[in-house]
Amino acid sequence: MAQHNWAYTGGSGKQYVVGLYHGTESGHLMVYCDLRIILVEFGILQDYTYSFFIEDDLLDLTIKRQNDDFRYGFKVNRIVDTPKNRARNVQEKQERRWMSVSLVIVGILAVLLLGAWWYNKRFTSDEALMQVQYSGWQAPAKVFVNPDATLQYSFVANGKAYEATMLPPQNAPFPLESGDEFMARYDFEKPHLNVLDVQLPTPRQIARYRQRAAAQHSQLHPDLNEKEIECLLDIAFEQKGFAGYADFYHQKTAPSQNALHNQETYGRLTRDIPFQQALKNCR
Repeated sequence: MAQHNWAYTGGSGKQYVVGLYHGTESGHLMVYCDLRIILVEFGILQDYTYSFFIEDDLLDLTIKRQNDDFRYGFKVNRIVDTPKNRARNVQEKQERRWMSVSLVIVGILAVLLLGAWWYNKRFTSDEALMQVQYSGWQAPAKVFVNPDATLQYSFVANGKAYEATMLPPQNAPFPLESGDEFMARYDFEKPHLNVLDVQLPTPRQIARYRQRAAAQHSQLHPDLNEKEIECLLDIAFEQKGFAGYADFYHQKTAPSQNALHNQETYGRLTRDIPFQQALKNCR
């Protein structure tokens, strides 16, 4: 003889005790609610479901046969069309609607907060640029290119390391790569106010620029040997500094893609009389 009972709280808040006695060999079944018998059946030896109401909820009492054993369950039926289930469906739809509205509101707030954050960040960057772009306080900074194409750079000032993030500058003479080095200008009293000056590469960075320009020119002019290319770059550096390296690097770049260094600036540099006169030393 199997005996089970469950506690159930109705919509009114009243608690009920639902239970059963089941003869596992005879199949005799008795179901009761509190002290009142609500069902008597015989020969229940296979799967069986008994549905009944408590207040306005429809409940299912189930018997599942598993080999020589039985499993018993008791749950609210939320699928069958009943007044309570219809009201519950309406309430759930309203809750889903309110959830959607809440998500939209949260999304709008998130966008506003993100916008405020970006505004403050840009304001701080602009403030830093205005204060320190002409500062005489400088320190070498190393650049790291983030996966999202933003730049992160770090430098040491007053014995302390500082980091900052920025968008790719429009006036960089070469495409920036991780490991590049430039001078960072900063406020001596507030080093967190700083700006990376890509027009002030370190001597080691200028050497990197020369290597990149030489590799690019060698690829575009395979008929020239290394000595001839080095001679051309010497002249370019004498004429325009490291900007001459940039002209060589961007010699096939359209002006619409790079207004500072492109095929036209390269042409003007190499056709210029001083360049042509110095070119005699390369032959």
